[in-house]
Amino acid sequence: MLDETYIEAIKIISKPDFSVHIDHNKDIGELLWAIVADNTDEFSLHAFPTKEEALAFCEECGWKITSVSQDRTHYYQEWFFGK
Repeated sequence: MLDETYIEAIKIISKPDFSVHIDHNKDIGELLWAIVADNTDEFSLHAFPTKEEALAFCEECGWKITSVSQDRTHYYQEWFFGK
C-alpha cells in the first residue's frame, strides 16, 4: 500500500495549474531549499542543500516556478550567533 503523503503528492502535481515556489528555510532543522507546492498549506515536495539543485530538479520535472526566496543563510547565522 502506498504512503498517504505520496498519494497526496501525486494528486497535487497532477493538477493542470500545478506550480511551485522555492523557499530557503529551516523547517526540518537544516537550512535547505524546499520545493513547495503552490495553493497548498505549504506542502513541501522535496528539498536540496543548494538553490541550483532545487531549480534543476524543478526544470527536469517540468514544474512552473512562481517564486524563489532570498538566501537566508545570513539571517539564520545572525539569529543563531547573535551577530
